Amino acid sequence: MKNLTPNVKTIRVSNAVAAGTTDIDCTAVDMQGFDSVRFIALFGTATTTHVTKLVIKQSADNATFSNAIQTGTAMADGDSNKMIIAEVTAPGERYVRCTVDRGTANIVIDGVIAELFNAARVPVVQDASVSQSAISNNPTPA
Repeated sequence: MKNLTPNVKTIRVSNAVAAGTTDIDCTAVDMQGFDSVRFIALFGTATTTHVTKLVIKQSADNATFSNAIQTGTAMADGDSNKMIIAEVTAPGERYVRCTVDRGTANIVIDGVIAELFNAARVPVVQDASVSQSAISNNPTPA
């Protein structure tokens, strides 16, 4: 694989969310045609004593999400302006959703991205949340 973009479907599954402690359920992704998904959650300022982690759940019908298939370790107190990455391969159900589990003290969510990969067919069609993409192979200086 020479280029990543034609082989990975990128989807914005959560917009930015102001500081708070409530859990945020991201938009679910349809895994049909893909074997793996990686969620990347971007964070801003975190208040000391926050307890933030990603929880990944799956669903057969895109309505009932239960039985966490992955629960990450909570971020550290000094983790302002950092990311959490969670990856799932071969989930047992068609739909997969990421929940940003926030508790105890405030943390800002800058957004969450899902990357679907190991596609049955490439190149993949990008999601509508992607405005533009470009690939440069062996570019010469302008």
